[in-house]
Amino acid sequence: PIFWKGRSTEATTVSPMLLQVYNNNTLVWDTVASETRKPADVDFNLSVTITSVTNYYNSSNTVLARVYQQVV
Repeated sequence: PIFWKGRSTEATTVSPMLLQVYNNNTLVWDTVASETRKPADVDFNLSVTITSVTNYYNSSNTVLARVYQQVV
C-alpha cells in the first residue's frame, strides 16, 4: 500500500489532489488515487494498494510516488 496524510491550502474541489506513481514502462506518472471533495486547510488521506506493480519498479527495485496538486 501507498499512504499519504496531509493538507493543502487550496481546496481539492477547486484543484484535485493526485497520488501518482511513476510508470517505468511508459515513462509517465500514473494517477492511482485522487481527492476532489476536501476544503482547504483540512487534513486528509490518500491511499492505494496496487496489485500489479511490475511497471512501477525501477532498476533499483524502488517505486517512486508523489502527491501532486496543480493550483492555478
